Amino acid sequence: MSADCGDDEMKRGASRQGRGLVFQSQGTAGGLILDSDHLIARIENLSVVELRLRREGSSILSDSFPLPLFWRQYADHQDPERNAGSSGRLTVLERRVNSITLAACGTNASASISSRFVMRIELEPSGDGYRCHLTAELNVVSEKGWLVSPNPVQGEVEFCNFWPAGSYDPAKPQLKRFSCCVVDCKQTVLQIPHHHLETRDKAMIPLRQGDRFLWLLEDENPSIRLLSKTKVDAGVCAYMWDAHLGYKVCDQGQPVVLPLGSHFQAEIEVSTIDRETGRVLLERSVEQPIDAPDPVFHAGRLEFDRLYRSYEAVERIGLWPWQPQRPTAASAEAVSFGVAPSAESADRLVLVISHLQMNESAWIAPSLGPAFGGVPLRSGRRHCFSARVRLESVDQTAFLALRMHCCNEGSVFNLADYNVYQSSPVSGTHRDWQLISVCTPPLPSAADRLHLMLVFRGSGTALFSMPQLQINLDAHPISA
Repeated sequence: MSADCGDDEMKRGASRQGRGLVFQSQGTAGGLILDSDHLIARIENLSVVELRLRREGSSILSDSFPLPLFWRQYADHQDPERNAGSSGRLTVLERRVNSITLAACGTNASASISSRFVMRIELEPSGDGYRCHLTAELNVVSEKGWLVSPNPVQGEVEFCNFWPAGSYDPAKPQLKRFSCCVVDCKQTVLQIPHHHLETRDKAMIPLRQGDRFLWLLEDENPSIRLLSKTKVDAGVCAYMWDAHLGYKVCDQGQPVVLPLGSHFQAEIEVSTIDRETGRVLLERSVEQPIDAPDPVFHAGRLEFDRLYRSYEAVERIGLWPWQPQRPTAASAEAVSFGVAPSAESADRLVLVISHLQMNESAWIAPSLGPAFGGVPLRSGRRHCFSARVRLESVDQTAFLALRMHCCNEGSVFNLADYNVYQSSPVSGTHRDWQLISVCTPPLPSAADRLHLMLVFRGSGTALFSMPQLQINLDAHPISA
């Protein structure tokens, strides 16, 4: 297949005269695919922002989370050096009555890699819907190579990031379509329940030729079938339910520079199935168990440190994880995070942080607030967080923090735009449990995101238990 993107074929099929699928160009890297007056696909900046695979159906993609028609890395994929979305060109290769084929070409910012996607939309034989066929090629074309960062949960060289419309949207957090994902491996159908936990069933999912990855169970359910022969290592994002398909190149967990001449190829087919077909497939599926020991979770209704298995299945969609925050320069051996049974209740956990030397690290619950389907955090109200801590020596200190992002106050991705409220630090003077707490002042603006932080500074071990959060308290509490 030629690396040329077919500039001389730009005019082929561009006219809307006649019947069948047509392409209407909108700039060098975008355009519309139509069937008569029906919009089938809309492409902007080499990304598919709308895709309708039923003639009268709705889009299975959204402009908030489009499908890139270029290769990229998951790590820092917004960096123009890490993706091939620069210098984009979208051209028509072939037009027939029942199909249309486009080529999408791009590079990274320094043009050290070249990407070419061939996208074919074709009418189903039944005439009721469409299929999208994608063939992707990546070449390293510079002597300096292409630096790739490791990712422990999926292939780093990514050719597909598919985020179905409505599966999760921070702008509408209460709306969560699809109840699960399934991996159809012919003889076995594995079910991945929809929750926000970084569990093993979402990481390093092997896909081989003919395997399908699907979202279930709605009236129309997206399906991705792998057609190429090389095994793919897929991952499902714990927060957003988008799937990442790519090739593993960082086997030792270290960055890799792909040399000049490196070549990757992949081929997939995107289609949809109806609810009844999905139900039959779901009945065959097997849910993979989460192995003990349990990770640490918190629930959307602000309960904390329960074991995963203590929640009913219908409750698990509201669970979000606590996460460790390590010092940048510390090794995994120098700083460790864990859980231990609580002395007060067999169904509760104590959060543990251990340092081999002087360090500062934290347990963080980063996913509270209305952006994650939680209770609205109202303006003019206070929010309080408390927990107990046990330290070993006077050289150790611990404190709590509330980190909050208020609506329309900078980027949610930039922690410098968050407001941070800290408790007074306590030390291990008594070597017993101590209660610490922090309260915000009445906030002038409503917050959309809230982070809870249990911070330990020193060497040795710190234990945290019974974290509790109170939100939307009166601005001026009445004295006892």
